[in-house]
Amino acid sequence: MKKIYTMIVAVMMAAVAFANVSPEMAQKACARTLGVQLPVKARVNAAKKAPKKASADLVTPPATATIESDWIINGSFASSMGSSDEEFATQVAFDGNDVYIQGLAYFFEKAWMKGTLADGKVILPSGQYVGGDDYGDEYMKGSNDGETETDIVFDYDAENHVFTLENYIVENDGSEGIDPWGYWESMTIYKGEIEVPEVVVPPAGLQTEVYTYNAQQLHYDAATQQISYTDYTAQVNVGFDGDDVYMQGLCSYLPEAWIKGTKAGDNYVFAMGQYFGAYYDSYDMFLMGLNEAGTEEGDVVMSYDPEANEFVQLTPLMINALADEVQYYAWYETGSTLNGPVTGVSDINTDSTVARRYVNLAGQESAVPFDGVNIELRIQSDGTTRAVKVVK
Repeated sequence: MKKIYTMIVAVMMAAVAFANVSPEMAQKACARTLGVQLPVKARVNAAKKAPKKASADLVTPPATATIESDWIINGSFASSMGSSDEEFATQVAFDGNDVYIQGLAYFFEKAWMKGTLADGKVILPSGQYVGGDDYGDEYMKGSNDGETETDIVFDYDAENHVFTLENYIVENDGSEGIDPWGYWESMTIYKGEIEVPEVVVPPAGLQTEVYTYNAQQLHYDAATQQISYTDYTAQVNVGFDGDDVYMQGLCSYLPEAWIKGTKAGDNYVFAMGQYFGAYYDSYDMFLMGLNEAGTEEGDVVMSYDPEANEFVQLTPLMINALADEVQYYAWYETGSTLNGPVTGVSDINTDSTVARRYVNLAGQESAVPFDGVNIELRIQSDGTTRAVKVVK
């Protein structure tokens, strides 16, 4: 899924901690950023400048080309925010030995690039213009070492319909030298469909109680390698259905999302990899825990005391970027509790909102929604606040 960097999302991503209490897990969680080798510039802090090129200079497939829309780009893109795994649909066009590929420019995803197919290789000449914005004109370049400019080279398996990148693709600031805003460090383009994970849906008519989640949120400072904790509290809807329990509200980014646990003895087990959804339709979020030793990914396990109506985490609970590997946005430590009820039985659609405020992508706040994307802050009758994305 394509990730779009905005001001609010950038702030959220800056809080992603790539570490764990054990050195082994810290190394695994940091693995995504270790491959970044080229120096990149931050667009947020860059001086703005008007583009100079005209749209007529953009590559466009000719009318004789056959445009195919069932292609997928999968790769790792590095920017000033770090390195992120990307997967999104794109288009490829063929016109004899000419090949046109859309989506290679991360910040100009509709731009096309042109290459030539020969001897199982597709060569895209370096320096192709892909667009301009407030940060100036951008050109796509190839490089083997981050210093020397080369053409962009893909190996092409025609039988299996797969392009495999052989060098770096640099999204360059201007036409001179190597001066990247970001770059692709790996990429595969193939025919297929993107599988969207399914979210947990509670059974119809599920009755819930409101529990209070009291957690210790872990923070890791990569510079000092120090771990610290802060208190975190949230209101969570909890409903039982036979041996299953459903919880809504544990993911602060997507508070409407549910997870499901199944009774195992005195405990409830929440399978790792459950999908919360996509924050801002861009950032996938999954449930993640650790095994008993704390050295590998695992399920989230909670004990349950029916007399006290209390759940206690026996493992960490993470809001994670991946379904099967630690890369977390939020980490709630072992020992965190869910205590209920607070307000008694309620329907899952009960809304106790007493006031609303709206924040746009520029951080401005208003009593009424702005045009476009808003974060709606819902102030509840108990004084807590829930955040929901709305589009006007």
